[in-house]
Amino acid sequence: MTIPPPNHRRGSAVVLMLALLALLLVVVAANTANVQHVNAELRLLEKHQTAHWSHHAKTASTPAP
Repeated sequence: MTIPPPNHRRGSAVVLMLALLALLLVVVAANTANVQHVNAELRLLEKHQTAHWSHHAKTASTPAP
């Protein structure tokens, strides 16, 4: 049984850490894209709700004939 030289082990660790870092960056990029999408959806929802409730506020304050 032979033991690999220390440089080989260190090189494998570096490759593994670079792969994990790349995976982490992919997850961060995907999360950022999803957060931007959710933010756009919330702005659209707020716009629709504001229009909806401002319409109801106008009809509620209008006196009945």
